[in-house]
Amino acid sequence: MPNSFNKKKTYLENNLNNIEILNLGSSHGLYDINPVCFSYQGYNIAIEGQSLYFDKRILFKYISKMPKLKMVFILISYHTFLAENLSKPKDINRDFFYLHYWNIGCKDLPIFDVRRFSITSIYSYNEIVSFINSGFKIDLHSNMEKTGFSHFDNGNPLKYITDSSGKKHVGEHNDCFDATKLIYIVNDFEDMLRELKKRNVKIVVLTTPVYHTYSDYCNENYLKMKKNILLEKQKIYNYYIFDYFNDKRFTIEDFMDNDHLKISGATKFSKIIDSEIIKPILNTK
Repeated sequence: MPNSFNKKKTYLENNLNNIEILNLGSSHGLYDINPVCFSYQGYNIAIEGQSLYFDKRILFKYISKMPKLKMVFILISYHTFLAENLSKPKDINRDFFYLHYWNIGCKDLPIFDVRRFSITSIYSYNEIVSFINSGFKIDLHSNMEKTGFSHFDNGNPLKYITDSSGKKHVGEHNDCFDATKLIYIVNDFEDMLRELKKRNVKIVVLTTPVYHTYSDYCNENYLKMKKNILLEKQKIYNYYIFDYFNDKRFTIEDFMDNDHLKISGATKFSKIIDSEIIKPILNTK
């Protein structure tokens, strides 16, 4: 039964020989970057809630199988350095999907848990009933394109773009912070940088746009920590940094909620990425 994990893996493996641009990341990459707008063939490997922990392990699993790879976007969001695993504790089911479909385990997963051995047990009773009623002929992520990009229509997005919901969402991200895990997050980041540099792949650290109803409530200390980490590692690995976090070219009409672009906004952003980053760096006229 198709879902975001097995579809993304299948599309990736079907395109390995042709991928020239790869973007990693969480939902900010998934919904904000549409590779169809690029001058080179791209693939979007981002998944909702995907941390650097999984970015690294997916990249390492496939990088040797992508002979044309020229550039990798490592997406760094506000919350990237706050949590080693964004699935904890609310969305732990996500980690079992990585285990089943990508064969990537998470060290914090319970050992004696039926979800380790049964995909069906990951779903709720009501979900299983709906699957049975449909004859298991259901696509759980029908809005995913073969480039890995996903678009989401939430009807009237303006009602989801408010100060109260933005503040709440930032608070949820802040609550994830665990200072004891920071060294592991940075290590995963640096491992990717080291591997990509060794392979002469262009590295772009990218931050996607958010609306001010999100950015207004971000913790300045966390933002400073993120900036300092990126600048420190840039001195060693000489990568590009492009930060569109507060880019004023993006207005409320471009967003589907406080920190994600809707499909037209994603098209706009992806064209900017192509013209301001991909073409200049890869010397495309």
